[in-house]
Amino acid sequence: MNFQLWLIRAYFILLGFARPRKAVQRAITLFSQPRRLPYKQWEQTALKHAQRGEMSNGMSYLHYQGESVRFRILALHGWEGRATHWQKLAEFLKNDGVEIYCIEPTAHGETPGRSAGPQVFKTALIAAQHQFGEFDYIVGHSMGAGAMVMALNDGLKAKKAVFISGPATFTEVMWRFCKNIYLPKKLWPIFGSRIGQLSTLTAADVDIENLATNLNLPGLIIHDREDQLIPFSDAKRVAANWKTSEVFLTVGLGHMKVLRSEQTLQKIRNFLFTS
Repeated sequence: MNFQLWLIRAYFILLGFARPRKAVQRAITLFSQPRRLPYKQWEQTALKHAQRGEMSNGMSYLHYQGESVRFRILALHGWEGRATHWQKLAEFLKNDGVEIYCIEPTAHGETPGRSAGPQVFKTALIAAQHQFGEFDYIVGHSMGAGAMVMALNDGLKAKKAVFISGPATFTEVMWRFCKNIYLPKKLWPIFGSRIGQLSTLTAADVDIENLATNLNLPGLIIHDREDQLIPFSDAKRVAANWKTSEVFLTVGLGHMKVLRSEQTLQKIRNFLFTS
């Protein structure tokens, strides 16, 4: 087990017993405030091949553009992710006549802020469409994938969408978080209630598998069977309601490597550019 995770679990077990209210508040902070992790070496290289920009709302983005642009892609990373996570996709598609806008919502990448969540991610997608115009394709990973479905239900336009490692519902993501940090189960209802008070979203607003019933554009749902953060069964649940989608399951890539795998990238290319 990761030593840091072990310490977090021990902390919440003890604090949940001694000071339950403080335990809930600390859990909310941990849940809603993403870490800004240092850039890896391959990401530093990625930054040299993209143009950094800032939207009118202060949101940062990376813009990758090849020659003779024929298609426009909007990409949104997951929780604690950033625009550089799409570098492999941009490199793979550079000769396909595409430009890719990789946006960074509040508190992620180079965009200021401390707190975020599904609503922030959804709003980021709609803001990008408002500023840059409609895109041909939308690609989302993890929270970005779930937010993409939310946004497609709220005015976001696209011809095709790619849903990578996304959840069936953000409510279950919340309960998995509580379980993972060992927050005492008796405190879960209080945690959920407090999160609800901090957001304008209802459980129905973040029920991705149900929102998927409203989608009629072609979708590609990608998930790894060994994903330890979001089980691949979530992909099947979303696909069951997204009638115009297909599922592509990988093995051994987990939650993050699926973004950089050549088999995944080839599948995305085939899906986007095949009628």
